[in-house]
Amino acid sequence: MGIISHIRNLLCNSRCKTNVRIKKKMGLFGVRGLSFSLKRAVGVSEVKRKVARTTGVPTTRGGLERKIGKMAINAVLGKKKK
Repeated sequence: MGIISHIRNLLCNSRCKTNVRIKKKMGLFGVRGLSFSLKRAVGVSEVKRKVARTTGVPTTRGGLERKIGKMAINAVLGKKKK
């Protein structure tokens, strides 16, 4: 196989892969931005949000890491809550 055909195959494969990724992101109904979530339909997301607000403990991993990091920095630097 020549260099030109090899480059052509690489370009074709990269384009084909991006088209596949776009199709996967399109959601359940084939329309971008329109998707269905069973958790939201049942109300799990709302309950988690209410629990997080009332207790002050985040229910997501990122939120929990932010809260712990902030507490650690405040402990080291000696900042007090307002």
